[in-house]
Amino acid sequence: MGTGRETQVVYAPRLLNSLTEICEAFHVSAYTVRRWAAQQAPIVMEGEGPKRRYSAELLDLHAWRKRQSGVA
Repeated sequence: MGTGRETQVVYAPRLLNSLTEICEAFHVSAYTVRRWAAQQAPIVMEGEGPKRRYSAELLDLHAWRKRQSGVA
């Protein structure tokens, strides 16, 4: 029953460019995001102290969380 057409799925990475964006995307607190970063989550931190910037790619961080929870 094919139409002879091939379906192609393309993923465009969704970058989360701040601590707030990461918190909102995962519905968690800033404390939780900082804890994930300390646990080697794929979160990039630049700078020090109150000027520290956070960024992450949505699916990379989601996959890390899934591995951490033991869900295959």
